Amino acid sequence: MKSIAIIQLLAFALQGGIATNEFDLLPGKITKDNAPAMLSSMMQAAQTTLAKAQRHHERVVQKVRKQVVSDFSFEADTVGSQIGEFAAELDSAAKEIEVAVNASKVGLAASEARAKKSTNWQDAEVEDRAKLNAQTGSAERNMKKMLRRSAQAIHSAEERSESSMEDESEKLSMKLGDLSTEYSAAKSELESNVTVTQANATAKMSEGHSAATPKGKDLKSLENNLADTLAKSQASIKGIQTKMDQFLGKIDKDVETRGSKIEDLLNVAQKKEIEKVLGHSPTSTKAAPKAKSEAAPKAKSAAAPKAK
Repeated sequence: MKSIAIIQLLAFALQGGIATNEFDLLPGKITKDNAPAMLSSMMQAAQTTLAKAQRHHERVVQKVRKQVVSDFSFEADTVGSQIGEFAAELDSAAKEIEVAVNASKVGLAASEARAKKSTNWQDAEVEDRAKLNAQTGSAERNMKKMLRRSAQAIHSAEERSESSMEDESEKLSMKLGDLSTEYSAAKSELESNVTVTQANATAKMSEGHSAATPKGKDLKSLENNLADTLAKSQASIKGIQTKMDQFLGKIDKDVETRGSKIEDLLNVAQKKEIEKVLGHSPTSTKAAPKAKSEAAPKAKSAAAPKAK
């Protein structure tokens, strides 16, 4: 609710009375003849006091709402950019295999060209070519699978971050008013940041891949290089996914903590407004007067009989 519940305040008023100057100004005692007019005056006074409290509380709500929208935008920027970096790193790890695969294909083509030119009917590299060719095909399939899984992991990361923001917006909407439009804007901003960051980072990393292309290696060396690259890429992808999960876990906790703090802030502000209207804390009760401790009468000491 964006404002203090009127029913709640009226209930407080009936229980303990609303301490206002307007009530003090009501003349005379309530009789059968003036009861309707007195009741009307009391209601007007209550409504005036409530209106003041509502206006003040509304200003607090709007101030907090602006901060929440700003937090959404900041999260969309920072989280989206970081997910984009992770996406580029995952692509880079998979592309390392592509570099090794392309080098192996070049080596295979060179070996086949040598075999065609050779006058020797016995091809010494035929067995190595068969092994490398099979290994190259397997590595290429693994690379495509890695790229698909990386794309799925990034999509899941986006959905996880967006889900945290959505949960926060739905919870705070009960206090600050509908935040669905602001959430949708932050969601679009996050996805855009992921795409832009990933594209920029991938372009920079691609330059390194081109420069690292191995040249002039024999088939056995290319086979070993392909196996090593595949193992390193798989380990690298696992490490990147672990870092991404840890990052998202921290973001989830931060969002939850932030939402709780905002709710507490609004509850405190609302309580203060209620106290202003009531003139006292709604939960406070009058302290019971301390019972007077009756002093035990001092026993008169019996006079000792005088010795004769």
